[in-house]
Amino acid sequence: MAYPTECPLYPPKDQKDNRLGFEVRQATRAAAQSEDAVKVDVLNDIQPLPGTVGYGTVLRSLHTPFIDEWSTKREEARRLRERLWADITARAQAGRRHETLLTAGQTAGGIREVLPVAEIMRQLIAETKMALWRAPKPN
Repeated sequence: MAYPTECPLYPPKDQKDNRLGFEVRQATRAAAQSEDAVKVDVLNDIQPLPGTVGYGTVLRSLHTPFIDEWSTKREEARRLRERLWADITARAQAGRRHETLLTAGQTAGGIREVLPVAEIMRQLIAETKMALWRAPKPN
């Protein structure tokens, strides 16, 4: 299993800048297929709420070294839950969330490209203009 560890398009920044981690997560999700998302039952062992109450939800994620390791050691994860949750939190705060959790549901396979917000807005405005132009005109 190959794990995303760096994104060659963006140089690493200082630890407070989460851009690199964000870009790695986005690029990884864009390349993912829906079958790549796995249920992460071990996360409910580490952080029981909210997953174990209500509907008994289980988060889906793409594979990461953390998930692959701890999914096979769920009893140990329950015993070490505080340390593991602190590790997940610390990595997220350092912009390295991609090392632990890459949340992605079954819709991950529907993502075909990752665009800048400006491009998304340009496309949205162009499509809206076209739809309004085609719409019936009031009398």
